[in-house]
Amino acid sequence: MRWMGIAAGTVLIGVAVGLFFLYSQTEVERALARGEWVHVLVVGLDNGAQGQVQADLVGVASLSPEGRAVWLTLPRELELPQEDGTWAPLYALYRGDLPAFTRRLELLLGIPLPYQVQVDFAGFGALVDAVEGVEVMVEARLRYSDRSQGLEIDIHPGLQVLDGETALQYLRYRAEGPEPGRVVRTGKFLRALLAKLRALPWSRWRTLAKVASEHVVTNLTTWDVLALARRLRSVPEDQVVFAAYPHADPAGRERPDLVRLRQLVVSLYQGRRPLIRAEVQVVVLNGAGVRFLAHDTRAWLIGLGFTVLGLGNADRIYSRTLVVYAPGAEEKAARVAELLPVSVEVLGADQFGMDRLGGWPAGADVVLILGEGFHVPS
Repeated sequence: MRWMGIAAGTVLIGVAVGLFFLYSQTEVERALARGEWVHVLVVGLDNGAQGQVQADLVGVASLSPEGRAVWLTLPRELELPQEDGTWAPLYALYRGDLPAFTRRLELLLGIPLPYQVQVDFAGFGALVDAVEGVEVMVEARLRYSDRSQGLEIDIHPGLQVLDGETALQYLRYRAEGPEPGRVVRTGKFLRALLAKLRALPWSRWRTLAKVASEHVVTNLTTWDVLALARRLRSVPEDQVVFAAYPHADPAGRERPDLVRLRQLVVSLYQGRRPLIRAEVQVVVLNGAGVRFLAHDTRAWLIGLGFTVLGLGNADRIYSRTLVVYAPGAEEKAARVAELLPVSVEVLGADQFGMDRLGGWPAGADVVLILGEGFHVPS
């Protein structure tokens, strides 16, 4: 009988090695091993007022190689431009073509979305029921009726376990306005759902996977899903971030605020605050001997969003354009230099020797000295 025990042990070791190999060879694991974020677009579908499928819940779930997780909510009412020059809300831009919808959001966010998860509301409710509900503190009584969608909501306040149907109503409630409250509730619910999933024993994941296979459309493989689940279970709670897409609101309509969006994306996925052009203080000096060149360059830079403190003439004619920066302003100098229409030389103030110009201009981050051949782009 001893040989049977050895054989069984060998088989178990083989299975363990095989599972390890499969986990480590998934596309998700390979991307994380390369130091790349993994972004998954999540789309919750609704039949809409006239039975036409709409993207009622849209978000991006992301996992970093360092073990951070981010959920970014995209408001369903967010309006994006169309080819004919009109604007349409996000929920209406989904027309059954998930790849095309994904490409629009990749352009908007500036991040790749190689993976997509699409689930209808019946499937979402079934997934919540599969984990035996989610405990949420309902902040106030939520009452809402929309006969066009067959939606009747009446949820009382207090701490309670939401089943699939009630959880769906909690997320869809928006009687107080199009989005702000709904975005907050989405973040609260997803945080509670994540806590429930993290505590879920692996034996229960088989049931969850079965329900998901019946309701979820995704290009993630089973092994990719398991790899993400395994990684997500190990992410500390303080390393999970829930954020919402920032938007401008001209005339009461939700339009993209691209500057704030850029700030948010860099903050979420790069862990740093991005540099905004308006924060770069520039002084422009004419070293090319061309009349009004400094004035024209000033107007051009302001049009690009930079702040121009002043302008004047350089001490002589320069054969090439120089970008001179104050101590600690290297990044700001790079932002100016990368947009100039000619090749330039970037120097620190100590390298250049600002005494020849009478000292460093007060408040300036960058001194742009226009050399021969410089021109303002038309």
